[in-house]
Amino acid sequence: MTPPPPNPTNWLRRSGAVGRARTRLICFPHAGGAASFFSRWARGLPADVEVLAVNYPGREDRINEPCIDDMDRMAEAVTRQLAPLLDDGFTFFGHSMGAKIAFEVALRLEKEYGREPAALFLSGSEAPGHGERDSAGDDDASLIEYIATLGHGNTEVYDNPQLRELLLPSLRSDFRLVERYDPPRGRSTPTPLTVYIGDRDPDVSVEDAESWRSATTGGFALKTFPGGHFYLVDAEAALLTELSQRLRDAA
Repeated sequence: MTPPPPNPTNWLRRSGAVGRARTRLICFPHAGGAASFFSRWARGLPADVEVLAVNYPGREDRINEPCIDDMDRMAEAVTRQLAPLLDDGFTFFGHSMGAKIAFEVALRLEKEYGREPAALFLSGSEAPGHGERDSAGDDDASLIEYIATLGHGNTEVYDNPQLRELLLPSLRSDFRLVERYDPPRGRSTPTPLTVYIGDRDPDVSVEDAESWRSATTGGFALKTFPGGHFYLVDAEAALLTELSQRLRDAA
């Protein structure tokens, strides 16, 4: 693998086998999430895997930048940032909103740059164009209540007025992105898909997850873990063990 540039863009955060990687795992956070959600993952993956987490604007060290609430704009921006850094040895992992962004970016990389991930790992999501679009209500209280039902582990931060003022704009923007996302059906990628869900996810059923099968002309696999929408917090070790094997197979 060609060593990457020493400094990625402000859209990406690196950890793991920087500069000596056999493969790169690019991770896409959920609605309201940030790159730091994946900060510990490199420790649970093979030593030659570099983890790149997408750093959306409007949160963490990009808190003063305008959020993006449109899928086309988001996917196009991420694609432009990733394309110069990628060769054949890369894979994507996306959770919830991040699964759909990862899929859109993969389609754009294939069409515009002739590059494809070796594998797509998609979590906590139905395929684009399937199921009802998410709606979390119009007011802040409804939005916070909704994400609490998903088992989001840090909803208590919204009890602090100062933190709520900082964090809610990106969360609200992400939900607008998801609610407005209305992709055409029938698109597919040749990249193999592996889909993960929690067996008690109130938002995504096994049937919902199965809808990804028609989005690939490559292989398809579906695996459930104990837990809800954020199963990947409590089941992190088991998920990373699973991903480690998939990454070895995809190399």
